[in-house]
Amino acid sequence: MEAYVWHLTHELANLGLSVEVLCQSVEGDADPKIILHQLQPSPMKRRWKAMRDFRQKCDEFWRAYPGKGQVVVHSHERCSFHHVTTFHGPPMKAWSETPWYQKISPRVSAWHQWEASEVRGDSVRQVVPVSKLGFQKLTELYPECSAHLINPI
Repeated sequence: MEAYVWHLTHELANLGLSVEVLCQSVEGDADPKIILHQLQPSPMKRRWKAMRDFRQKCDEFWRAYPGKGQVVVHSHERCSFHHVTTFHGPPMKAWSETPWYQKISPRVSAWHQWEASEVRGDSVRQVVPVSKLGFQKLTELYPECSAHLINPI
């Protein structure tokens, strides 16, 4: 997990909150206050295919997770069941502005679909952009989601 996620999860645990992390790898020492769920890394070498595998494994994990109604899921990846997402900007171009040769790419199509589900998903309650530019672009691309957007961190 990225450094800021590591710091966030540890601060939440230090405040006495129950914290569980779903990830592919753990680098460094594990904190006994944090429950880690580690998924097998994807054998795929292309990033978009590895992301597709990760999303599928996350979805399988979530379907089997027993305490769904008692947790808040914060993701900074493009999983499909989060409540809060940290959006690393900028978002992709609008589909209508995407060149035709990119529209036929399964990679570009997948990333567009995943981005839209990250912002528009049924379970999404908050979208946290990490920059003012990201906030502005998300507002333009997904005006129906403006109530979910909060000021950038």
